[in-house]
Amino acid sequence: VNMINRKKYFEQLLNDSPTEDCGWIEFNIGRALSFKCEWNQAREYYNRAYDLMMKNKPTRVKDSAWILNNIGAILRDQKKYDDAMNYFLHALKIREKFYSYDSVHTAHILNNIGNVLADQEKYTLKKSALYRTPK
Repeated sequence: VNMINRKKYFEQLLNDSPTEDCGWIEFNIGRALSFKCEWNQAREYYNRAYDLMMKNKPTRVKDSAWILNNIGAILRDQKKYDDAMNYFLHALKIREKFYSYDSVHTAHILNNIGNVLADQEKYTLKKSALYRTPK
């Protein structure tokens, strides 16, 4: 399914299915827009998804890491490296709370952090940030 159809699908789902998980729907619309490099619009959907998840009872902190990571990715694409790093570190803190150090979920964010550091040519920091020891 191409990104335009995916976006339309999620928009239709959002409009026609009030019982569906609106946080994840907003997140996936944001993903579709992000893949099209429509970063400002994607960011709006990610922000709404984050707000919905944080207002949910109980709050969905674990799920919010996906959104924070994707916002970080947008900021990295926009070369806003310090802002991207802040989002990745926030997502990492959440992931480390819910997953083991060697989880693919944690590794994904560590890879994104490494990419930001590589983009900034901060190779010494990259090495120390990515090497973790078991707890």
